[in-house]
Amino acid sequence: MKGGDILGTTLNYVMKSNALRDIDNDTTVKIYKRHINNFCDWTKSQKLSKSDVLNNPIVSVQAYSDMLYSKYPASTAHTYLSTVCKGLGLHLQDINKPKRTYRLTKGRDFAKNLQGHKELASGKYSRLVTFQSAVGIRREELAKLAPSDVVQTVEGDIYVHVRKGKGGKEQYQYVLPQDQETVISIAASSLMPDKIFTEEEMTNKIDLHSMRADQAQRAYKYYADKIAAEPQYKVVCIRKLMDYFRNMNDNSDPRYAGHFKRFKADIFTGGYKYRIRGENAKIARENGLPVIYDRVALMMVSVFHLSHWRNDVTIKNYMIR
Repeated sequence: MKGGDILGTTLNYVMKSNALRDIDNDTTVKIYKRHINNFCDWTKSQKLSKSDVLNNPIVSVQAYSDMLYSKYPASTAHTYLSTVCKGLGLHLQDINKPKRTYRLTKGRDFAKNLQGHKELASGKYSRLVTFQSAVGIRREELAKLAPSDVVQTVEGDIYVHVRKGKGGKEQYQYVLPQDQETVISIAASSLMPDKIFTEEEMTNKIDLHSMRADQAQRAYKYYADKIAAEPQYKVVCIRKLMDYFRNMNDNSDPRYAGHFKRFKADIFTGGYKYRIRGENAKIARENGLPVIYDRVALMMVSVFHLSHWRNDVTIKNYMIR
């Protein structure tokens, strides 16, 4: 690596010079610098010198990768690793990474979707797969996203703005805190002003919908765990749900009052507990899944991650798949 031959420079300087070349987006620069700082701190903890890393970067980065994937979700580890690889002039494909493991539905079954399964592990689609693992929207919605559709509120929350989703409806897809840097970084790395993903990236047979179900389950766990740890968070969620309903629905519509009444009933019924019954309960038990869910956590997923607005649809199509 030529940068490593510059006398008097640190490993941190060399990596940032390489990684930030031709990048002028302030958010991306900040994220890349943080990832490189983390890597350099790790090399110091491992007593690796600058020459140790630059003379044999694959060995050092492989060890760092193993640490990341043992500590973080795959999508997060992937984002951290990609910056380090860029800073050292490596390709992500040069590093052995754990294969993403998903439940096998018909779209993921080797026999029924050989091409999609192969593409899932291909570096060519890594941006798309990583983004979808963190966001979980529909294929046609992914194809239309622009970098400007990743928005930040004054409170610091990150949303993906779907301008025209299923049924022509506008929606704001909430990004979980642990996924925010991943989503911001991928959006900022787009080469086009009006599209996050190229047509080539979107041309594949990857089962993106099943990844949407995985993200819904991960989001449910996030909300349910937080409500269990901080009971007052339930009140925060209910307030967000009520405000969002009012903001996203036309109160001049004669059906508004009825829809709002059913929406609230779906949250408060049964002491906030949703019990699965009948055939769905049988499927859940066979798959070792719960039959009782927290209605507030479930509705947060249904509204802010799936845009279905109904707990029964979320349970049937996403929680017990």
